[in-house]
Order: sequence, then C-alpha cells, then structure tokens
Amino acid sequence: MNQNEALEKIYKTARVVGYILSAGLLFYAGIVEFISARPDIAGKTIVELDPKVLNKIFLILCAVVYIICVYIKKYYLRKASAGGAQAVTSLYISSVSVLMICQVPAVLGLVLFFSGGTKQDFYVMLAVSALMFVIFFPKYTEWQKIFKPRQ
Repeated sequence: MNQNEALEKIYKTARVVGYILSAGLLFYAGIVEFISARPDIAGKTIVELDPKVLNKIFLILCAVVYIICVYIKKYYLRKASAGGAQAVTSLYISSVSVLMICQVPAVLGLVLFFSGGTKQDFYVMLAVSALMFVIFFPKYTEWQKIFKPRQ
C-alpha cells in the first residue's frame, strides 16, 4: 500500500469517527428534550449552583477549549509534516483528539441544564460545540498538502 492509499484509508476512518462523535451531540439534545418533556423531573436541579454564573464561566471555558483545539491541531500537523512513518498516524490522532475535545462545550451545556439552566442555555453550548465540529472536522485536502512535497 502506497502512502496515498494509506492516507486515504486513515482519513476515511477519522471521518467516520468524526461522524460518530458529532452524532453524540444529537444524543445530548435527546437527553435534554426527554427530561424537559417529563413534568415530574423537568426543572429539578441536580447541582445547586447559580446557572447565570456557570453560563459565564462555561462560555470562557469554551474559548479555552477552542484555543486548546487549535494548539493540538497545529502541534500534530507540524509533527506530521516532518514526515516519517508516524506522519499519517499523527494526522489521525490530531483529528480524533480534537473532535473529542469539541464535545466539551455540549457537555458543559448539559451540566448547565442540570444545574437549573434553561434549554436555551444548553442549546447555545450545543451550537458552540457544533461550530467547533465544523471548524475542526478533518479535511482531506489539508492532509494531502502535508504529503504533497514528498510525492
């Protein structure tokens, strides 16, 4: 198997993992909708914290998560562009780890919802998470650019 075939195979795997991770966002939304539809448990808090304060803290954490994703992606892209046997693996690790971290805002939104926040609070965080998925989803053209000089 040549390098292009290996690259394409690993990319397809990363893409499938990305789709599965992004489907997790729908699962979180399902949890919120299920709880909201149940009058016996809707509105009850699990954690006794002020949702307004948590909302501000979590939005700041979302910005930190974005910066972490940018740093991880740049680190692994630099590592992959150096070449070697682990270059393709570095691209895969970069993509999957960044996509896993992209779920953090949605999970923070769940915590916010469970601490007495509204569905709107959750969906704002879910939208941030979805936007991060769009930004950081693996792009095959970006992967090809790293390997183009050696072909």
